[in-house]
Amino acid sequence: MKAIYRVISILTVLGVLAACSGVPQKAEPTGRTPAMTPDCAAVTVPSNIAPLTIAYDEGGRRYVTVFTAGDVKLVVKGKDRAVPSAKDWRKLMSAARRVEVETYMRKDGSWSRFEPFSFDVAGPIDRYLSYRLIPPNFENFEHLSLMIRDLTSYGEREFYDNELLRSGNQVQCMNCHHFRNYGTDEMQIHVRQYLGGTMILRNGEVRKVNMKNDSTISSGVYPAWHPTHNYIAYSTNFTYQEFHSLDRNLLEVIDDNSQLILYDLDKDEVSLVYDDPDALECFPAWSPDGRRLYFTSAYMPYEGEPERKTSYFYEHYKDIRYDLCYMDFDPDSRTWGEPVKLIDAAGMGKSISLPRVSPDGRYLMFAMAEYGVFHIWHEDSDLYLLDLADGSWRAIDEINSEWPESYHSWSSTGEWVAFTSRRDDAHYTRVYFAHHNGDGTFGKPFALPMKNPRWSTFFMFSFNVPEFTVQDIPYTARELANLVRDTETKTIQPAK
Repeated sequence: MKAIYRVISILTVLGVLAACSGVPQKAEPTGRTPAMTPDCAAVTVPSNIAPLTIAYDEGGRRYVTVFTAGDVKLVVKGKDRAVPSAKDWRKLMSAARRVEVETYMRKDGSWSRFEPFSFDVAGPIDRYLSYRLIPPNFENFEHLSLMIRDLTSYGEREFYDNELLRSGNQVQCMNCHHFRNYGTDEMQIHVRQYLGGTMILRNGEVRKVNMKNDSTISSGVYPAWHPTHNYIAYSTNFTYQEFHSLDRNLLEVIDDNSQLILYDLDKDEVSLVYDDPDALECFPAWSPDGRRLYFTSAYMPYEGEPERKTSYFYEHYKDIRYDLCYMDFDPDSRTWGEPVKLIDAAGMGKSISLPRVSPDGRYLMFAMAEYGVFHIWHEDSDLYLLDLADGSWRAIDEINSEWPESYHSWSSTGEWVAFTSRRDDAHYTRVYFAHHNGDGTFGKPFALPMKNPRWSTFFMFSFNVPEFTVQDIPYTARELANLVRDTETKTIQPAK
């Protein structure tokens, strides 16, 4: 009899513990996984990522979400969402290779249980990600800001704000934040309009330079900092925007004149790298050893009247298609090989943008669409991967969606990529991440974690140029604005 009482007592205690945990003991199975925002099922996430938050799109009044990794169990309650605490999340992730997720919903006075789903946990990601926020009105460029996000938390701050440099009707545009070797001790941003110049900040030294001179058509625009020597490669570009009233690709950015140049920071001089009058060069990117420069190039000869060139390029904007090219480089002697076409995209009726090489030098990721070079506006833009070891390349179907995928960057270890996508609502670019499995394949992407999982439904700014760093930015927005305002612009002369 005592044994029976003992069993009953144990069962009673277990029942109380289960009830205290908040996990419903009686729930009808739904036979399916829950509808949720963002999609967290079957993704692969870094071990140090901020807590994934989930909003449920099922119309329930209460939810209980159970995260399980080995012996660690995390129970999260919410009205319409699951928002784990940072402390509990770290305990969960420290024990995880895979996390199982169970969801319970109370609706119409009873509990339902959804089919569980899971996500995998891989190695850590670089701690910081910087990006530009762009408002929907293309004319309101004075509202642009540069942000840096701590990916291990929800911490975010501005490190540059155009509004701080407004002077009456004089406003600015800025772009091209760029870092050397994933650090922030050496960085640059490009500032346009009345305080224009390229800000180069190196270990406390500040320069504001203008690389437009008698041998260049513009200042340096799209940068690539050399990994081992004190050089920055740029494309110079004369770009303008055109808006469509009928085309689904609402905006076209057209470049009708460009070059490749090299800025030698030690000698403080600029030299031409490639200047074919019948070609348009854009988006330089170094190999990790600094001995090869990749870029895109479109063959677009024009023999008409100079004043008609811009109109001609606009009339033929769908004929502008960029190939993937490279030039070998000796960094010690600063000498170049001949340009080589690596992928003849134009011959396939396609156009390549934004080549970026993995840190181990094995793979090159690029965006490709039907035409043009600014694919963020092109619905058919997808990401592709080139294996530099054997020359094969493919669309990254496990990353791409039906909407544009465009700007992308590798983490410092090559285990992660960040990219922008319009898959959420077709209008705004958001940041997504994907795990690189090391063999040229990728895990299912996941969205940049936010404390409010529904933030993307009301946040009306686009994310632009996501770049990883392993350090925080060493400037506040006010400090950087003061440097832009107070630093005199120096024109860089051509190399002799």
